[in-house]
Amino acid sequence: MITQRWEFRVPGTPEQLWPFAGDTERFNRMIRTPAVTYQEAPDPRGGIQLGGSFHLKGIPTAWHELPYEWREPEEWSVRRIYTKGPMAEFFLRLRLLRDGEFTRLAYDLELTPRAPLLTPLVSLIASSLRAGTKQFAERLEGWAAGRFDRVFTEPLSQLTAVPRERLASLSAELVERGFAKSLVERLAAHLATAPDYDLLRIRPYTVADRWSADRRDVLTLFLHATRLGLLEMSWDLVCPECRGAKERTDSLSRLRGDVHCSSCNIDFKANFDSSVELTFRPAPAIRKVDAQHFCAGGPGNTPHRVFQQLLGPGASESLELPMEPGAYRLRSPHLAGQVPLNLGSGGDGELALTLSAGEVLPPEHSLGLGGTLRLQNADQAPLLVILERVAWADDIVRASAVTALQEFRDLFDSQILAPGVEMGISRLAFLFSDLKASTAMYAIMGDAPAFALVQDHFRILEREVAAHRGAIVKTIGDAIMAVFDDPGDCARAGLAIQQAIAAFNSGSNRPPISVKLGAHLGPVIAVSLNERLDYFGTTVNVAARVQGEAHGDDLVLTTEMLADPGVRRALSSMPLTREAFEVRLKGLERPYPLTRFQLPSPLGPDRPAERLVERSGLRSGDAKLGSRQDEQESPQ
Repeated sequence: MITQRWEFRVPGTPEQLWPFAGDTERFNRMIRTPAVTYQEAPDPRGGIQLGGSFHLKGIPTAWHELPYEWREPEEWSVRRIYTKGPMAEFFLRLRLLRDGEFTRLAYDLELTPRAPLLTPLVSLIASSLRAGTKQFAERLEGWAAGRFDRVFTEPLSQLTAVPRERLASLSAELVERGFAKSLVERLAAHLATAPDYDLLRIRPYTVADRWSADRRDVLTLFLHATRLGLLEMSWDLVCPECRGAKERTDSLSRLRGDVHCSSCNIDFKANFDSSVELTFRPAPAIRKVDAQHFCAGGPGNTPHRVFQQLLGPGASESLELPMEPGAYRLRSPHLAGQVPLNLGSGGDGELALTLSAGEVLPPEHSLGLGGTLRLQNADQAPLLVILERVAWADDIVRASAVTALQEFRDLFDSQILAPGVEMGISRLAFLFSDLKASTAMYAIMGDAPAFALVQDHFRILEREVAAHRGAIVKTIGDAIMAVFDDPGDCARAGLAIQQAIAAFNSGSNRPPISVKLGAHLGPVIAVSLNERLDYFGTTVNVAARVQGEAHGDDLVLTTEMLADPGVRRALSSMPLTREAFEVRLKGLERPYPLTRFQLPSPLGPDRPAERLVERSGLRSGDAKLGSRQDEQESPQ
């Protein structure tokens, strides 16, 4: 066996360095190891058995790869048992050792030649690996200093003249569309100089954070760049366990509801808010990127996992838990069920778990920060134990969020689900409107002027919905159905609409108009209907009925909306009158508590719509019966 140890000292803490030091895919690319062809075989006990192969210095090489093991942010290791090639076994471990304001990267390497005659060749492999880790450590120092763009770039000359000219031309067009020149230049430089690995799945929010730019601005830029042909979009079906992209497609219409993850050997149902992510890559006319793989199982591939350990038969392990507070889960692909763990102040100092195929896992458990998790494998076979964060990273662009943006719907109206495919969404906010007394308005003004006024009112609604990061799903008579990913944006849009309508009324001699608004929040199902992306379910029905309880010039909200912190902040920022009441909404058995919010009216205490009805000579009830939307039961 050839054993070597070496260290590098770099600035930064292990916590700061871990996102890069644990990225074994990038590590293998940077030290110039060959691309790997992986073979996945189902493990009868659960999960998979992983094999790999490549040509090492022209020699066919194949191996069985044991699962990577790691403790964030302290160390990772990998062991390979070779079935072909110059080596019989390979082991590499990296430890991140705290050293004041620095971290020591301590490497341990063990290589076993397949035969004594092959020892010189294997020694050469060891020397090459050591040299590669030195280059990696130098890059890591740049990472710690925040110089990501300088550290992870390639020469601009890799773009030929034609793609470079096209890149410049499309960048100029983006600037003409109103995007900041500095932001467009950052995107162009990223597409031209970033390594292939960073362009395979570009996450707009990750890029925005790296550029210290607004996430919405970068996402909008990416959408327009896709429309122009600078980028291509990809809908990635993400496994809920390994969180890898199991399938990728450029169209929502090609998404399937049932998905198999070969890496985890599980089936799962896709949903819009955790299983479908929008990513981007350069358009082939700009740059073709290498989609080869260099690592399949390292910590960088599954950053939500903070601990992964292969426990041998009868083995035990203790894990200190100094991580940030939050929800975690302990599981194994070899065992049924999982253990939910809540880390925070006030929890127990220790939790001991015996793991075996016949053992019943305990229910949810609270463990204090800095507590100890003690694990015992009672089985006669190895167990892969995984501790992972439950919360999804906030830097992903969820399908549920982007499809609720007006800009996306305007640019990509053909992006709809296939007939019969339904995608669940755990939470969206819906705003319904109705133009009050529209029949009276037509009677007073005549069809042509009244129709023009209705269109003016639609433009106000469209402007405010889009400005508050929402989208109009459809119009229904004189009403709209709008969707928002953020309930706070929904509430702000409703209040902004009433302000804009009040300003519109005060600045004209036309008869004033009055808009009724209602909003609700909850789970829905996304489907395609009439060649557009639509939503159905109880949440949508309730939102439509809540709007029916509005009087005009007001916003009626459910308790579910009021429970959202963003909604409460939006309401507290404005001088509003509040009226709580309870009604029985049609089709729902229980009484529903609602709250009406109203801004001070610049037109006096009497509601504009009521004055309009009086001027028309119609009774208020007649005007309501003649309204185009008041009597509609639901958006369906």
